[in-house]
Amino acid sequence: MSPYFRVSVSTVYILGAGASHDLSFRISNLDAGYGTHTHKNFTIEGPLSSGYFYYCNQILKTIKENVPLCSGFSIGDNLLAYICKKYDISKEDLLNKKEASQKVNIESLYIDIETAIDDMELERGGRQEDPSLLRDPEFLSLFALQSDLKSYIFNSLSFIGYYCISKFHHIFAKYVIDISANIISFNWDVLLDEAMCNTKLWSYSAGYGIVFDKVIYKNDTDSTASAVSKTNNIILKPHGSINWYSDMDKGKLYFVVPVGLKLRGGTFGQLRSCESIGEDNHVFSYIIPPGKKRKHFPAIWETMKDVLQSADKIIAIGFSFNSNDSHVKEEFECICFKKDVVVEIINPNGSELIDIYKSVFKTKKITVKYSSFADYCDSLIPCAKTSG
Repeated sequence: MSPYFRVSVSTVYILGAGASHDLSFRISNLDAGYGTHTHKNFTIEGPLSSGYFYYCNQILKTIKENVPLCSGFSIGDNLLAYICKKYDISKEDLLNKKEASQKVNIESLYIDIETAIDDMELERGGRQEDPSLLRDPEFLSLFALQSDLKSYIFNSLSFIGYYCISKFHHIFAKYVIDISANIISFNWDVLLDEAMCNTKLWSYSAGYGIVFDKVIYKNDTDSTASAVSKTNNIILKPHGSINWYSDMDKGKLYFVVPVGLKLRGGTFGQLRSCESIGEDNHVFSYIIPPGKKRKHFPAIWETMKDVLQSADKIIAIGFSFNSNDSHVKEEFECICFKKDVVVEIINPNGSELIDIYKSVFKTKKITVKYSSFADYCDSLIPCAKTSG
């Protein structure tokens, strides 16, 4: 019998970065010389937009201290120099001083670079392929910075997803499956996706609400395993995902099935190389950063609208309608929510969000339930030991 209390209401979760901030995971090490197998438990903060480089570096240092031979990730020299100059911050402060690093918001940084590129395009008639632009060192430098930033986001989230097998996400996934809830995730990481797949009741191929042209497996074991062909839950990711890839030339959309948890060794490679999954070098990770070009998945946005309009309860975790996502608020304001829809906020700044939530969801039934994703997951299984 399920340990969860079943509900008949239609529940939709909206996940922001705060839903990937509380990470509790275990690292296992095998000492072949002594034949010993050791485990260490960790609780660490996942990256937020403000202070992103600090959070990622702390996770990297923690993992490397315990898995010395693991691969890592780093900020490109040119991108690092650009950030340090733009924000008047040292490399040491950016990577190791939390308060100082928080003045660098990775979404604002991307938008600023994108805006500078757009401004140069407009000056030359609005065409990126203008020959004079392609010879302009400043334009090429900005374009390279934009690419380096996306690569850093991709590599850091791939690394986190590989090593941080999140206990909280596994608790959450089991509950979501049990109540047949749907999820709208604005996160690029696959922490929840993996946890959902681990329940054996959700699959990558059937659970994203869109059709992919190709499925890529990183190992034969996963490709021959029986897949779930049907699911009662969908995860809608309107800003893309680190395991989605696009072949722009062919107009194809692929996704990669991450390496199974039992098959992971000391290095991570299940999502690392875009080129390794395609037939040529025109396949790129499909994560859509903030900015003017964000609405890339119209089918997902349309399904989101349908899901939200039919929802009896909406639970928003770590999601705040921030100024860098103004297009999201505009989309939501066009949705006809149920008049009696109940909205619950799980956010450390939840009380400050009530007014904006009222204006978006057109309901007074808005409450702040918990301050963090970890607290919420603890409440789902009161007797579960989710830490340590």
